[in-house]
Amino acid sequence: MLKIKDKKNYNDFIKNHPHGNALQSWEWGDLKEKFGWQAERFGFFKKEKLIGSVQCLSSVFPKYSICCENKLALFKFFPWSLVFCKKTRDFFKKFPFGFKILYIPRGPILDFQNNLENFLTEIKKIAKEKKVDLIRIEPDVINESKIMNCEIRDKLNQKENEGKVNENFIIRNLKQNGFQESKISYQPLNTMIVDLKKTEQEIWQEELNKDARYKIRLAERKGIKIKEGENEKDVKEFYKLWQKTQLRQKISIRSEEYYEKLFSIFSKEDIHLFLAQYQEQNIAGLILLTFGKKAIYLYAASDYNFHALMPTYFIVWKAILKAKERGCEIFDFWGVTPEGAKKNHSWQGITLFKQKFCQARRINYIGAWDFPMSWKYWIFVLLERIKNKKL
Repeated sequence: MLKIKDKKNYNDFIKNHPHGNALQSWEWGDLKEKFGWQAERFGFFKKEKLIGSVQCLSSVFPKYSICCENKLALFKFFPWSLVFCKKTRDFFKKFPFGFKILYIPRGPILDFQNNLENFLTEIKKIAKEKKVDLIRIEPDVINESKIMNCEIRDKLNQKENEGKVNENFIIRNLKQNGFQESKISYQPLNTMIVDLKKTEQEIWQEELNKDARYKIRLAERKGIKIKEGENEKDVKEFYKLWQKTQLRQKISIRSEEYYEKLFSIFSKEDIHLFLAQYQEQNIAGLILLTFGKKAIYLYAASDYNFHALMPTYFIVWKAILKAKERGCEIFDFWGVTPEGAKKNHSWQGITLFKQKFCQARRINYIGAWDFPMSWKYWIFVLLERIKNKKL
């Protein structure tokens, strides 16, 4: 693999590949570099033509998080969340207990049938040069055996060779190359999608259920207006709504700076902010990321005092229409409960909301896969599992 320096060539390849997605975009790497990660892009070439790529994110932990607003949730996303004492953190930093990770979100982007074996060999070489303790990859590969709706499964099958590879082939190759399935995934393992290849009327009638259609009409009758954000002030307005959502749902959120960087790094063609307004007051917001043929429902927030006006239903519908206008073929709701989850699952409420827009069309990914590069990996995994049980 060779390092890629041509941003346009790289992004064009990602956007047009069946497995391409925003988390492998150049911009996503630039965003993560603002918050403690190092991004590098590598490619496979055939006669100077890019035929496969991967964006690697690397970082060393433990460290202070600069992405969260809530101090009690500063370390939520990593296992050292258990270490709140400053003296203890300093002790870990002085001793060889820092963990260096090479992380590949929703990648690599390549022809798995012909290039997976070569990729796994090359990524180990890169990891060794960088002296990391573990490699974690979360491929953009659907576990089709878990998709109950055969019609949806057939629609998701890609025409290219990349899409014809059975997920069992990929899993088998990962295992043969020393990778093991991780209990922890940083990206959603389960999600729901809307098929945007349908007409607007077909989406309205076939994808949305009766309750969603009623509540969208209700919001319109109540005078809800949807505004597309245009400037930094609108981002700040969204963040205010996000803070209200945090207090209501007791979740951790990223800093205001994170959202400002998100909108400054991605082009206006790819990142979209919607604000639902009632009597000129912002009462709900949604951030949509469109990249290539896929759109992601990235973040959503609302003021619960206006819940009865149903702004959240109306704003999601507008986001779906925007994604279709941008030429996307899939609208990804970016995270739902796994099938068979208990009724008290923390995502149960939002899952019930999302499935009203896509008739329970679930997508299940093959998850995260780790390759241990040092003895520290086993401590890392242990701390992750302890932390996960505590949340």
